[in-house]
Amino acid sequence: MRFSIPSILLAALMLSGCWWSGPILYPPDAMATQPIAAGLYEARSADPADKPERVQISRLSNGAWGEKTDQGSWTFFVRLPGTPRDLWIMETIATDSADAGYGLMERSGDRLTMDPMILCHGTQKIVRAAGGVVENDDAPGADGSADRPLSNNVVCRFEDRAALERGLLAYAAAHPRLESGMLTRIGD
Repeated sequence: MRFSIPSILLAALMLSGCWWSGPILYPPDAMATQPIAAGLYEARSADPADKPERVQISRLSNGAWGEKTDQGSWTFFVRLPGTPRDLWIMETIATDSADAGYGLMERSGDRLTMDPMILCHGTQKIVRAAGGVVENDDAPGADGSADRPLSNNVVCRFEDRAALERGLLAYAAAHPRLESGMLTRIGD
């Protein structure tokens, strides 16, 4: 499994069912403080069968982050306000559109844990309570069949920063550990 920040986050944008917002809520800013530094990282997924990979991450001229060999998407980080944890919003921007997908990263020294692809399925209540919108949310039994599976096309959207941040704070409270992947800086 290829596990680089750009490729995993581009996958987040392409998968239906991930937290999504139409507009880019945080335009990249080359002067903004960021939780990572350019360098060589070891990337691990949560799946123990996946081998760790080494990725060279660079800061792009627009202030976002990417891998030199994969310019299909960019990642920009914004500190999540309202929590004592060192949590950062991961905004993944597709280079061929004006759309962005969102996840979380937590910093602990040179180790970064993340849930870059927060699934909509299972978080619909959080999204709605935060002021987000859930689309294609077909509950089991909605058509009279009690064992019908949920739709794979459930989409969560946030139209503004305030709703997204409320949703991410609620998600973080429900997930004291982010576990989908980990990056460790190992060199320049």
